[in-house]
Amino acid sequence: ALTEQVLNPSDLAVMEEVCRGTMYPTWIAANGRMERNGELPVAWGDFLLGAVAERTGTNLESLLWSSTSSATFGVGILSTDGVIDDTAGGIKGSACKAFIEADTLGVAWSSANILASLNIVFDAAQDVPGILQKPGCGFYVSYEAFAFYQQAIAALNTGAGYNQSLEGASYLGYPIYPTSGIPNTVDVMVFTYPDNLVVGANSYTADISAQLIPTYQYDGSDNVRISMRFAVGVQTAVATDGVVGFNFA
Repeated sequence: ALTEQVLNPSDLAVMEEVCRGTMYPTWIAANGRMERNGELPVAWGDFLLGAVAERTGTNLESLLWSSTSSATFGVGILSTDGVIDDTAGGIKGSACKAFIEADTLGVAWSSANILASLNIVFDAAQDVPGILQKPGCGFYVSYEAFAFYQQAIAALNTGAGYNQSLEGASYLGYPIYPTSGIPNTVDVMVFTYPDNLVVGANSYTADISAQLIPTYQYDGSDNVRISMRFAVGVQTAVATDGVVGFNFA
């Protein structure tokens, strides 16, 4: 039966201080490359904001999957306390807490056994009504697990493309999505479809802001401060539509 799912965005803030002297050469180099490619150069202030936003996005992906121990983020896809494990603060309290649990038998993943782990999760997915027909349904894994899969396929010598490119990998016709949000130190995978992993933000409200503060004008330094405020959260659309592969033993 379907149950109501509630996504509660968490208020987040970025407070970053950047040295103009450190960033200036990078800005000059980036603009030179863009001009050679026929692109419009980026203004200095926009470049600083973009650089900090890029770093923020990388950190945010980790929060989306693992949350944080400081309780400032809330529910993550696979954890609520910054650690992906088989506890109430980990998978059992996460956005995927109602997914089927597929035990990967406690063996550290490697190129020698990653196909077996994928098969365990796929077998469990057949007990989720209709999920195998969902558009884009596939495996969400760490980049390490993704590399193990590529090595395993290359060793089997099935498909020369696997020795040439890391793009477009699939298992039994279902795509494998590597994500930096899943740490390489944790052997865990999620089988579901993109529409079931919902990210909500307050992008189109008055409560979002990005400011560049010229602190060098006030304290004699060569620094600027960048402040960003926004809210974001994650939730599953259908609480039971998925499988988590992990050592649940």
